[in-house]
Amino acid sequence: MDTKGALKRELQVHRLAGTKLAELGLKERDLGEVTAGLGDLYGAFDEGKRLIEQFVGRNGGRQAAADILVDLRVELMHIQSHIRSLKRPLEGFIDSLYGDGEDAE
Repeated sequence: MDTKGALKRELQVHRLAGTKLAELGLKERDLGEVTAGLGDLYGAFDEGKRLIEQFVGRNGGRQAAADILVDLRVELMHIQSHIRSLKRPLEGFIDSLYGDGEDAE
C-alpha cells in the first residue's frame, strides 16, 4: 500500500474541503473537525476498497481470508466513527446553507 500517497490524498481532501466550506461562508467552530474528518474518511474508504479487492483476489487459505476480514472490520469501525463524528456538524452546515436563502446556482 502506498501510505505516503494515501496520506497526501487525505491532506489534499482536508485542505480542499476546508477551502470549499470557507468559500461557502461556513466559518463555524466545527470547520476544522469536519475537514479533518472528511480527509480521514476519504482515506478510510480507500483502505476499505483496497481490503475488499485484496479479499476478492486472494489465493490464500482460510487464515489469510480471516486476517483480511479482521482488517476490513477494523476499517469499517474506523469509517463508522468518522460518520458519527461528522453527522452533527454536517447537519449544522446543511441547515446554515439552506437557511441562507441564497441559491448561487
